[in-house]
Amino acid sequence: MVIIKTIRMKIDTKKLKDEPLSHGANLPVRKKVIVKNGVVPGITQVAISTFTKKVSMKPHAHNHPTMWELYYVLEGEAIYKIGLTSYRVKPGDFLVIPPQTHHYQKITKAPHKILYWGVAVG
Repeated sequence: MVIIKTIRMKIDTKKLKDEPLSHGANLPVRKKVIVKNGVVPGITQVAISTFTKKVSMKPHAHNHPTMWELYYVLEGEAIYKIGLTSYRVKPGDFLVIPPQTHHYQKITKAPHKILYWGVAVG
C-alpha cells in the first residue's frame, strides 16, 4: 500500500518569477511555474503563461509523449491546433491535449493568458 502525504501549499502567483519556455523561448511569452515536477504525484507542472502579443507558435508545434496537457483560458483569444482539429478559444474555455498529439496555438487577441498543467501518463 502506498501512502501519500497530504500536500498543503499556498502560492502567491504575483511573486513568482518568469521562467523560459522549453519551446519557443524567443517568443513574447511569460511563464510562471506554480507547481514544479515532482511536487504533486502525477503532475508534471502547473503554470500560467501569458502571450503578450499576437503570435503563431506553429514553428514550435510539439507533442508530449508521456503526459496529458490541460489548458484553461483566463484571458484573450486564440486558435489552438490540436492534432488535425482547430479550436477557437476565449476566456472560460478548457482544452485537453492527449499524449503524443501535436499542438500549437495562434494568438488572435493579446494578452492571452492560460492556466495549464501536465498530467503524467500511467
